[in-house]
Amino acid sequence: MAGLLNLAPATCPGTGWPRRGHWPRGPLVLVFAAVAFATGADTQFGQICQMTAQVTEVASPLQRNANRMARQVSAVAVALAALVFGLRTSGS
Repeated sequence: MAGLLNLAPATCPGTGWPRRGHWPRGPLVLVFAAVAFATGADTQFGQICQMTAQVTEVASPLQRNANRMARQVSAVAVALAALVFGLRTSGS
């Protein structure tokens, strides 16, 4: 691993940076070499993704009650809007 990670300061051409004991104020340049043994679905992350994709989601009782209440509130809102619209158009 000693030769894989090279941490070196960014050099400024013509200025002599980096000098001994001094680091430039600019960004550091990281050079890293790696070897990939697997990609995509062959990695552990890919296997986790495949396993979680197979799980079916079941609504909890709280989610079912919230969905039912949202449908009821929506129905009441549409009915009130239709009533108000009907009263405004019939009164003109």
